[in-house]
Amino acid sequence: MKIEKLNRSKTENGKDEEKIQFGEKTLVCFACGHKINDATKKCPYCGTKI
Repeated sequence: MKIEKLNRSKTENGKDEEKIQFGEKTLVCFACGHKINDATKKCPYCGTKI
């Protein structure tokens, strides 16, 4: 899964500039906080499904 991240920065002339960065989204278990396996959509530690 891909997500977009917006970064705002000021240029030399003072205008706001937006940059879009693409990166991998990591799913995190809401119950225990561990990374969720993308293939199974299930937490390997506590077994919570998303």
